[in-house]
Amino acid sequence: MEKVTATVEQQPELEHVAVRTELGTYHVYIQGKLASRRSSCVVVTIHDIGSNHQPLLSFSSLPCMAHITARSLNVHICLPGQDTGAQDLEQEFPSMQELSEDLIKVLAQLQLDQVILLGVGAGANIACRLAMLVPSTVLGIIALQPTAAAAGIMEQVKERTVLSNLKMSDYGKDTDQFLIAHKFGHLEEVHEEDVRRMVETYKTMLHRDINPRNLKLYVESYMKKPDMTEALQNSLRCDTLLVVGSQSSVAKTTMAMLKLLRK
Repeated sequence: MEKVTATVEQQPELEHVAVRTELGTYHVYIQGKLASRRSSCVVVTIHDIGSNHQPLLSFSSLPCMAHITARSLNVHICLPGQDTGAQDLEQEFPSMQELSEDLIKVLAQLQLDQVILLGVGAGANIACRLAMLVPSTVLGIIALQPTAAAAGIMEQVKERTVLSNLKMSDYGKDTDQFLIAHKFGHLEEVHEEDVRRMVETYKTMLHRDINPRNLKLYVESYMKKPDMTEALQNSLRCDTLLVVGSQSSVAKTTMAMLKLLRK
């Protein structure tokens, strides 16, 4: 039987639990009291490539979110090797399907019986897969910039350059452009100073916090994701909210996903 272990660390208003499975260590950051999981709405977040739990933690900590966080338990999952200052992973990185299957064990370790999933990009893809695996556990999904299709030819071409740079432990201009386009969309005609500032802040965080070799593994896993359009149509049962920006690089594929789920 596979062994799953957890280490708990208390921080002011934030509980840190490290859940170890055969596929890696998941660092989980909990806003609120885990003991309230039976009486509160539980929101579990799953981050995108080129990121970790921190932006979603910051988002849920905004003053405008206070009335929601006061009534819910927010559980932020950081995928293996993506946490701030992580050492190089020594084992093979899980596929998107394997990550979703592994998260069942994480939820079980935390004794989370019913949850709402909030996933961004690659995290949204994982969330949809997880919801299909445990429909009795997942009450709903909020999917930001999701895509159900496999990576297209242009994505694969860009991926080769990005992975080549990250393999050398170097972000480089091409890698930055790829990840910025993935996160912010098409910015060629956007000149607002606040947007430019957000991009620079993101680049600083990326270079400072995310291990490039580990990021390479997550990007590679995301780009190799199998198409799940047919599975979604047949097996996704929970309420799902899709959110995508008009300038997003996946706007068309998200709209295609919406049409699919409406059938």
